[in-house]
Amino acid sequence: SEMTDVHFVCDATPDTGFGHAGRCMQLATLMRRQRPGLRIGFQGTYADSAYRRITSGAPGVTVHRNGSAMPSTLAVIDTMDDTEDPDAWDSDRVHNVRAQARSVAFIANGTRAPNLDAGITCIGYQPGDAVADPPRVFWGLEYAPVSSAALNSAPTRRSSDRALVALGGAKDDHGLNLEIGRAHV
Repeated sequence: SEMTDVHFVCDATPDTGFGHAGRCMQLATLMRRQRPGLRIGFQGTYADSAYRRITSGAPGVTVHRNGSAMPSTLAVIDTMDDTEDPDAWDSDRVHNVRAQARSVAFIANGTRAPNLDAGITCIGYQPGDAVADPPRVFWGLEYAPVSSAALNSAPTRRSSDRALVALGGAKDDHGLNLEIGRAHV
């Protein structure tokens, strides 16, 4: 298959949710702003609604549903391989991606840094027993996958008639289309 500059490995299904793919879409958008001609690919298992969201939200990307890893300069793995255990990861999938990419960054979702192959950079943000060990492991809240705009925002005056609802781990994709409005108590 065609070589990409950056290849995102993520899933977006009712079991895994859309957060990992959404985070990868945000990274793709930021990277494309820096380098408009960047060739970007997505590979993973996607529900139909998620596939439509990725292809419309990140135009010009190559998207492989299921399938094998794409040849790339950089692969970013952001998956939830076991929804009951955020420390679990699919070593075969990681090895397959590593075989196709010059460099690999693995975003760890649990509290422990996985024992990855040499040459794979691990980025973790959950409090736990992992210790930062650059250039192989970058660990801590400073690596939390949030928008830099959110980090630099001014304090918000809270209103007692509004609520923020954060969705995650849902068994369906209804949250993708949810609009949050005035809370009724």
